[in-house]
Amino acid sequence: MPHLFRCWREIAEKLRVSPLIALFLDFDGTLAPIKPRPGQVFLEHAARQALRTLAQSPRFRIWVISGRRRADVRARVAVEGVRYLGLHGWERSSDARLDPGTLGALVAAGARIRAAVTGSRDIWVEDKRHALTVHYRGASAEEIFFARRLVEGIVASAGESLQVRCGKCCYEVVPSALGDKGAAVAKLMAPLRGRAFPVYVGDDQGDEPAFAAVADGVTVRVGPDACLTRARYHLYSAKEVREFLQRMCQVGPCARGPALSAP
Repeated sequence: MPHLFRCWREIAEKLRVSPLIALFLDFDGTLAPIKPRPGQVFLEHAARQALRTLAQSPRFRIWVISGRRRADVRARVAVEGVRYLGLHGWERSSDARLDPGTLGALVAAGARIRAAVTGSRDIWVEDKRHALTVHYRGASAEEIFFARRLVEGIVASAGESLQVRCGKCCYEVVPSALGDKGAAVAKLMAPLRGRAFPVYVGDDQGDEPAFAAVADGVTVRVGPDACLTRARYHLYSAKEVREFLQRMCQVGPCARGPALSAP
């Protein structure tokens, strides 16, 4: 898989001739470097400035799609004109709700997992209200194996209402009704097909369905181990993602008239 900057002339030309560009970005590990705790992650000024410049252009529609809650990622990015989607694209507004039965199953699963990992220094549970994330960054191989068996067992006992998704140094417990990032991106792109050129940048297994959903565009997997992926290009780090945003700021449109509007 080629490094994106080695193919920049080709990519820049595709962007230049596109009257409308749909840009989808993950947050943790993509826009911002991953930290030991989610609360320690922040967006650097240079990346925010590049996003702000793109958001002010009539040629760009920008979405940040994160496993975080929508309000959380919105506060950390804080760029006007960017659309924010939380919980892998399911949470599109502050009105998103789960049915009581599913929410009850999630609360019960969270209580059981917390009780089982109490006292562990490297395994802990993040409550996102409509989802749970069991973090194991820094844990030993034995602890990770224990966490996986624990989470899978508890979720299986909840019936079909919950499922487990593997993330970067974490297991996510999410309602089965929550779609993935691929479903979210496909829905957003549906009214724009043939009118907008899609670009998706992400660093995690959860971004793979989105890569498939916009395979006709520019798809970028971020990280040093980006090998088994559906993305067409790779970047090594959030720093290179920032440079990619800055390069896009410098790509002017071709002389084809005004940009198309998007819903």
